[in-house]
Amino acid sequence: MNELFTLSSDLMCVASTEGYFKELNPAWEKVLGYTCEELLSKPFVEFIHPDDVKLTLTEIEKQIKGQATINFINRYLCKDGSYKWLHWHATPAENNTILYAVARDITQSKRAEEQLQKSEKRYQSLFAASNEGIAIHEIVTDAVGKAIDYRIIDANFAFEKILGIPRDKAIGILASKLYGTNDPPFLDKYAKIAKTGEYNVFDIYFPSMAKHFLISVFSPSRGLFATIFLDITERKRAEELLRESQKNLKMYTQRILAVREEEKKKLSVNLHDEVGAMAVSFNAGLSIIQSDLETKDLKSALQNIRKTKVVLKQEVANFRKIVEELRPPNIDIIGLVGILKEKFIKIAKDRDLKIRFEGQPGKIKLNDQVTIAIYRVTQEAFTNIAKYAKAKNVVVHLSWDNIQLKFSICDDGMGFDVNRALNNSKVFKLGVQGMRERIEALGGAFIIESVMKKGVAIKITVPLSRR
Repeated sequence: MNELFTLSSDLMCVASTEGYFKELNPAWEKVLGYTCEELLSKPFVEFIHPDDVKLTLTEIEKQIKGQATINFINRYLCKDGSYKWLHWHATPAENNTILYAVARDITQSKRAEEQLQKSEKRYQSLFAASNEGIAIHEIVTDAVGKAIDYRIIDANFAFEKILGIPRDKAIGILASKLYGTNDPPFLDKYAKIAKTGEYNVFDIYFPSMAKHFLISVFSPSRGLFATIFLDITERKRAEELLRESQKNLKMYTQRILAVREEEKKKLSVNLHDEVGAMAVSFNAGLSIIQSDLETKDLKSALQNIRKTKVVLKQEVANFRKIVEELRPPNIDIIGLVGILKEKFIKIAKDRDLKIRFEGQPGKIKLNDQVTIAIYRVTQEAFTNIAKYAKAKNVVVHLSWDNIQLKFSICDDGMGFDVNRALNNSKVFKLGVQGMRERIEALGGAFIIESVMKKGVAIKITVPLSRR
């Protein structure tokens, strides 16, 4: 028995109810660092942690009354100033005046327990405070172990915020019932992860909630899986809008290139025709003049020179008209209102058409993009009026301030079914589309309205405050 007392790694002692150790085995020296003589020389309460003294004395009172101590824990001072956690079993003897006790050093396990508690506390804090929805689930199996459903065993507050399902109504409920689906969502995927422990990330559309989610899934232990999820519905919508914008940008780019090519083609044809006609006229005129000079018919030569000058003057006028169609040379000098007034005077003179122009310059100067866009729309609109409208009167309104420009062209012509014309007439559709794209490229709005036999109205607004 003495050999067991001496060799035991547990701390064995005999103590009196008066508060002193009477006998100690060598393990005390090894664990606390004091010699046995030092431990025997003082009341043992002097070695007990101040916070544990009261509990220890209470436990000793029980022993004095004859009760054994089982699983009592307190802390003892070491010689280096640290404390060790001791786990006690004690039995009173000899009329409850002597205590036989055995203690085990559990300091390492207590520290591990404290670390675990701290880790658990940090986990719970992160779990509760996370902006991502977190839920822990257990797989529900049938009699043969096949996964048939799953239920939530814990969820954080973000789960409730993102899904709109109260936590207390979600925990413990089968997924097939909780989400209002006949089958538990993504069961096969989740069951595999709970079984194998693999990690997975995927984004998915959830029809019953009409939402997109990004879900991370892992298994904390066999038969369980945890989901960490975000509602990415708005991100998906933004991505779709971006794709649509890129598609529209590509379409607009192709349209702009097509319009440019059409304008180049038109310019090429006009220049070719005008230059060709002028070359023929000049060549014919010069040949006649040459013949007159060779025969010394000066009178005829002078007459033909005058005729050639008239032709040259006409061709110069035609060239000027082509240039003005591209961009009026004096538009930067007299501005949009001035150039439109000049254009309407020429149109009214060339056609049987009355134009009332209600246009006044705003306080700010329009930039080149807006000016040219309105000028081009005017060209296209009056081309359509000449071709299709059979109108007698046109009212044009133009005004702008620091915020936006307003422009409208209204005629009293035949009118038409806008949708039908856009669907059936490729030429008309391209013309209207060109006008619309010019305005929308400036962030503006383009509206075309028509009533049969009552004319057509084109209404335009263009924001100016951002320019």
